[in-house]
Amino acid sequence: MSAKGTEPFTEGIEAAFKRHSQLVPEVKKAYEEAIAQVFADLSPDDLAPFAAIQAEHGDTYLDTDELAGAMRSKMTIILSKLNQHFFDSGDVDAKLVELEMLKEKFAPYEGHNWNVNRMSPEEYTRPVRMRLLDSSIRVLERELAAQDRLLEVAKARVQVNREHLQSMQNERAKTTAALEKQIVHNTEMEPTLLQLEQSINDCFLPPDLDPL
Repeated sequence: MSAKGTEPFTEGIEAAFKRHSQLVPEVKKAYEEAIAQVFADLSPDDLAPFAAIQAEHGDTYLDTDELAGAMRSKMTIILSKLNQHFFDSGDVDAKLVELEMLKEKFAPYEGHNWNVNRMSPEEYTRPVRMRLLDSSIRVLERELAAQDRLLEVAKARVQVNREHLQSMQNERAKTTAALEKQIVHNTEMEPTLLQLEQSINDCFLPPDLDPL
């Protein structure tokens, strides 16, 4: 977005924008000169290891002089295109002009000491840090409250399970006691039942017939 889109449409701002726009070609030229030097020191010696690997595998001889020149040219072209894309996609031309306008606007204040209270960075940022600390404490409190609710639910479930288990254990104890009582009763009744069986046999069977 250009300065015309962000500042009021006044004649003074437009004039300043046009005046500072002359800086853009100079900046672009400086970038292009710097890009041209990025790969300037790429020499055939840098490609010698690759030539050695090719020779080791029996490949065709690698002309490092020609390849170094081709790589310098190709990489410089690619980097130039990336730089141009950076300027175009980010509206850098307008932003450079806006930056120069802001620098000019606030130039009278350059070098002034705004720390009138002579406060350290820690003292300046203490209110912000305290607010952040308070926010962190509130978050922790909410998390603890949620955990407390979950704990209460878990405790209630444990209590229900404990009561259910106790009920099952009580029923098991009652059943075991009843079985033991029945076993004792059956054991005590066994002689009486045998005598009764013998009496019945004596009444209905001939004396000389063995029931077994």
